[in-house]
Amino acid sequence: MLNYRYLKAVFLRKSKIFVILLSIKSIAKISIAFFLILLMASCGYTPKIRHTSLVNIKPINELKKIKIGGVEQWVLIRSENPSNPVLLFLHGGPGTSEMPLLRHYNKDLEKYYTVVMWDQRGAGKSNHGSIPDESFSLNQILDDTHEITQYLKKRFTQPKIFLVGHSWGSILGIITIKKYPEDYYAYVGIGQVVNAKKNLQLSYDTINKLAERKENKKEITKFAQFDFSRNINGDILLKDAIKMYSWIERNARIFYEKNAHYQLTKITTFAPEFTVRDKAKYLAGTYRSKKLLWNDQFLSINFLANSLQFEIPVYFVQGKHDFVTCADITKEYCNAINAPYKEMILFENSAHCPVFEEPQKFNELLISNVLKHATPKADPKEISVNASK
Repeated sequence: MLNYRYLKAVFLRKSKIFVILLSIKSIAKISIAFFLILLMASCGYTPKIRHTSLVNIKPINELKKIKIGGVEQWVLIRSENPSNPVLLFLHGGPGTSEMPLLRHYNKDLEKYYTVVMWDQRGAGKSNHGSIPDESFSLNQILDDTHEITQYLKKRFTQPKIFLVGHSWGSILGIITIKKYPEDYYAYVGIGQVVNAKKNLQLSYDTINKLAERKENKKEITKFAQFDFSRNINGDILLKDAIKMYSWIERNARIFYEKNAHYQLTKITTFAPEFTVRDKAKYLAGTYRSKKLLWNDQFLSINFLANSLQFEIPVYFVQGKHDFVTCADITKEYCNAINAPYKEMILFENSAHCPVFEEPQKFNELLISNVLKHATPKADPKEISVNASK
């Protein structure tokens, strides 16, 4: 015979346990949802600079948005001593933020420079839908570069700053220092673009050779249809160019070491400077920038055909295995220009990203060689100490 009191007690006890478990699950779901909302709404952060030999000097590690060219854009500013000379980094792409990579690989520069990593309009943290498509132009981003330079000079009370440009950023760099030489101590071009059309053609020749070596009939057939003598303004040729560079990247020609792409992607993915929202829109910003900025004006870039006179020291950092911007063209350009000082440094174990592939060598170049142009009479490694006195 059934004991109804016993069954009732068991049922009530199990019901309470079920309700408790259900409550815990609900609370967990609510907590996770709340946490995700906070992540989406947050601005991100940058790790503090904790180890410094300077006394009574407060480091700067600042991630902030400022209005440049009428739109909000993000900068990461890091230095053990804010009185150090300012170094502005112009990333590649277009539209490819390198903010987390520079902070990770080139943090030694923070001892001697006030390092400014800027996400250009449409790139990384600066990618948002309120930026109109018509504002994506080489001339507008050049104006942005000039404006942020003036902002940095005024904010840090510096008569001049250093300028570094990588790939697409090297186009901005050359044009900017030619137009405003009074703003800069020296310029460093990494994977320097010299002749855009010739670079595309050389890259095309390279992938055909690589495909033949790999006996990849499918890729050879696909590449045989490419014709980079035509315009690439947002039509099928843009897609061809992106496919071509993607193929080169997969076949170890963007980075010399095959695992470098994975490592750099991992650093960018888990960077605290980028929120979940930033990471979600990162690739969209890269694609949008390429679609709008790879155009006739970009394709017509040929610095060898322009004035070869420079008023400031110029350095070219070139990966030996770079098949996006060929070392031979960079060497030809370096030999042709006139400047107070010029030098091309070949990085033997790098392709298109020597700044991240051989960071120690790059950092040492900027600390021991480039920095001297700010205060010629001082030992570069004493500048931070002198500035703190």
